[in-house]
Amino acid sequence: THKSFKNGTSIDILGPYILFVGSSRQQRSKTIKRGGKTPVWEGEEFIFNESCRQIKITLCDEDLFQDDVIGSAIVDLSKFIGNTN
Repeated sequence: THKSFKNGTSIDILGPYILFVGSSRQQRSKTIKRGGKTPVWEGEEFIFNESCRQIKITLCDEDLFQDDVIGSAIVDLSKFIGNTN
């Protein structure tokens, strides 16, 4: 089936990228041109300070004039890091 966003953009022609925000630091993945429903990011690393306890991850669609937010989530890193006290 063919799906599109409110602005008429087809899912098949999305240019998705991911924003990672943690401890007041923002990092951005590369854009996957025509990423479609299953974009794949390979070979990218994102490093945050050890004091970072949560990261907001936002999936966006790159557009010419204004990028669209597709969705976002907050990941609690304390579940993965362990107690430092």
